[in-house]
Amino acid sequence: MANRWIDPEEIRRAINLLKPNNEIYECRIINRYGKILSGYFRGSDKLIEALARQNLEGCNVYFTLQKLHEGVEARLQWERLIDPGKLPTTADDNVIAYKYLPVDVDPVRPAGISSSAEELEAAERVRQAVLDYMTENGYTSRIEAFSGNGYHILFRLPEAVRKSGDAAWHTKNALSWLNEMCSTKAARVDLTNYNPARIFKLYGTLAQKGRNTADRPHRMARIEKVVDW
Repeated sequence: MANRWIDPEEIRRAINLLKPNNEIYECRIINRYGKILSGYFRGSDKLIEALARQNLEGCNVYFTLQKLHEGVEARLQWERLIDPGKLPTTADDNVIAYKYLPVDVDPVRPAGISSSAEELEAAERVRQAVLDYMTENGYTSRIEAFSGNGYHILFRLPEAVRKSGDAAWHTKNALSWLNEMCSTKAARVDLTNYNPARIFKLYGTLAQKGRNTADRPHRMARIEKVVDW
């Protein structure tokens, strides 16, 4: 079961890598008008089935990256994607541990549009600068990915940082430092990804910002490389 907005095998690969041991996560869909669908899942099969039933035209699909409290499994949007209305979605205090340092490099462009090829080249140069700096400082365990409009690097955090109550503070400082060291006028490290409940683009889904044009097409998010994982 599939539709033209998802790549089921890429979704399965992403969930297997980033949510091992049947770890729970939230999937959140946001359409072009800001309407939200939310669902909680384990593994990839039920998620893929739920996504395949949706008309995802004009929608972007995200998931929670860090480790969630097991109790969220009891929320009403379990194993289905629904309009949450006044139902809770993932909040910072639902996250019980940081697992990844998420670096999102996006080209500088007007809001609400997809990236051009030239803008992606600028973002790739910043991503390489981040990789060079982080690997020189011992952060080799990582996933490199294409978000559809920029580039992600998900670094596996050391156990000491994961268990630290200051993990959000460490993440915020790390992103600030990487932005200062590596960002350019053409592409920047996103500084907003430090909060625990931050949602991230789900790999294997189409990035749909603005109109799908020849110069600024909608592209599929995907994992590109897995290193020392």
